[in-house]
Formats: sequence, C-alpha cells, structure tokens
Amino acid sequence: MKKDRKTIWSILSVLLVLALLLVSGCDAIQNGNGAKKDPEKIRSEYEEEISKLNSAQMEKIKAGTVLGTLNGKDVILGKTISMGTLEQDGNEENGPEPVEWRVLEVKEGKALLISNSVLAFRKYHPHQMNHLQWENSEMRTWLNSEFLGTVFTDAESARIPATSLGTKDCVRSRFYPEEFSHLRETSDRIFLIDRDDALIYFRDSEDRKADVTKTAEEELLAAVGPEEREEFDTGRTGWFLRYHPETTDSSFIPGTPGQVLEYMTPYWVADVDCNGDIGMVGDASKTTGVRPALWVTLDP
Repeated sequence: MKKDRKTIWSILSVLLVLALLLVSGCDAIQNGNGAKKDPEKIRSEYEEEISKLNSAQMEKIKAGTVLGTLNGKDVILGKTISMGTLEQDGNEENGPEPVEWRVLEVKEGKALLISNSVLAFRKYHPHQMNHLQWENSEMRTWLNSEFLGTVFTDAESARIPATSLGTKDCVRSRFYPEEFSHLRETSDRIFLIDRDDALIYFRDSEDRKADVTKTAEEELLAAVGPEEREEFDTGRTGWFLRYHPETTDSSFIPGTPGQVLEYMTPYWVADVDCNGDIGMVGDASKTTGVRPALWVTLDP
C-alpha cells in the first residue's frame, strides 16, 4: 500500500512539474521570454526609429545633390519639378498649368514625387463602410483612372510604373503588426503617401502644410455644404494619407500617450490637417484635400 502511495505521489509530482513547465513555456511564447512589451515602450521605439529616418532625410536634402534629371531638369530632394498639366488657376481660357511636384526620394533610377499643392478635394470613399481600406477605396480608383488620364500625356504616363505599396513593409508595421495583419499589398501608379512617409520626408508640421490651387478651392466651395464651407473658410483643411487603422489607435493624438479611443471605427482615415499635424478624418466620405504621389522613371 505504501509502495502504491509512493508511486502515485511520484506520478503526481511529475505531472505537476510538467504542468509548471508548460505554463512557463506558454508565458515565454506569449510574452517573449516572459517580458511583455509596454505599449509606451513600443510607441517610444517607433518614434525613435522615425526620428532617425527623418534626420537622415533632412541631411540628404541639406546636401542639395543633383540625383538625376527628368526631361532634362535637375532632380534634387526637397525641390520641385514640373510634370503633367492640370487646370489650377481657375481660368480655363489660358489652358491647364504645369503641375509642380516635390521630390521626396530618389533610388534605382526613379523619383518619388508628391504634388506640391492640394490639387483636388474628394471623398476617400463615397460612403462609410466597415473595413474600408485603400485597396477597395474610390480614391484609389479615381487616382489611377481619371486623374492619371487627365494630367499626363501618353509619353509621361509611360514613365510612371506600377508600384507595390508595401503595406506590410512600412516602419510602423514592425512595431504595430496587428494593424497590418489584415491588409493586402496593392500595385498602383498613382497613390497617396502613408503615415510613415509624412513623418519621414517632411521636416516638421510646418513643412507638411500645403497650398490649395484656385481651381480646387472653387470646386470645393461649389460642391460642399455650409458646414464644410465654414471649415474651409477658417483654414481647417487638410489632405488625405493612405493609412487607416483597423483597430483603435491613440498614437495619432499628441499628448495623450496610452489613451485608447474607443469610438474609433474602421472607416477612419488618416490625414494631415491644416496645421500640418497628422490626425484622423472620422468620416471617409468627408470631402478632404488630395496630394497625389507617384514614382517616375528618370532620364537615362
């Protein structure tokens, strides 16, 4: 009997040890060797990485190096270059004006450009919808059809390659993978820059502010209601970014670390407001400014 009890206790001891090891192993997997990262630490590391990339970009802009040519004109980071035409001054009788683009990046014989001004005011999508993403937005369709065909000649259009936007390759996805796990990459010729781009390629909020073309202003004021017109008249007008989270995200709100916005919905879209700060448009069907972006092949 004593032997049986001893055997039972031995078995129970082994099972207890195995259970403890299993729990310990699960904790290690869940928390990364038992050390679960603090959200504030993640946010701090993300901001530090973005700051480093921004500093490096500003140094390259400061150097003022000619990195290639486009139609025989020098391409320099932070400077503007013209390509394509669009009615902008509100006077159709004198024809469309050349579109000015700011050079954000140059690599592998191509330049990343963003319009120097807000060229249009549009809805990101004509109506609110759950799980709205760039992939299924009306904005994406319009940029790669009507806008592309209106602004560029056939020869210019041939120099604009389809680009993989690398949704899961952006800096933010390394720190907040849950925001990107549901997204699929797209291939587009014209697009909007994302949140990382707006933080890396512009010096600060002042640098992110953009003028509005006269034509875009007139079209907006003719199309919107009194409330939106009042917002524009008081200067509270921004421009869309491509990023919009699937989950709640407080990192857009300055000075509120750790605050969770329970009311945020899947159809919120990121933007740059009139002060140059990155924020959110709570309604994707709200008319907001557009600064198209593209990669263009430089002269050989």
